[in-house]
Amino acid sequence: MRRDLNRRRGARRLRPPGPTLDPVSRQTDTVDIEQLPAELRERFPEVVDDLRNGVIEEVPEAVLDQLPSSVIDRIPEGLLASNVNMTFVIVLAAIAGLCLMGFMYGVTKAAAKAAFFFLVLGAIAAIVLYTQL
Repeated sequence: MRRDLNRRRGARRLRPPGPTLDPVSRQTDTVDIEQLPAELRERFPEVVDDLRNGVIEEVPEAVLDQLPSSVIDRIPEGLLASNVNMTFVIVLAAIAGLCLMGFMYGVTKAAAKAAFFFLVLGAIAAIVLYTQL
């Protein structure tokens, strides 16, 4: 009965956070999940289920903080949360590239201005030198 009321009011099902990819296509390899330490599977069964269903792709940092280092060493590398945000690294690399291009443009522009200034100065010096003869 309650479900029907929610549908009439326009209630929506909540989706898990993250990309809108189909969870079936993001399922983690069962071999990796079976290699998880027993301590992790016993203390955090919801994390193992989320990994299996493709809701998350790696063991969250909050879970890793609660485990001893001996357990963390036995977790497969592909399931460990990375401390590096690759999107941020790519954005920083793009910004650095633009900055280098701007710097080179500025240096080239300044060099062209200096070259033009000394060309004009040399022309004036040549005119003054040859008109005095």
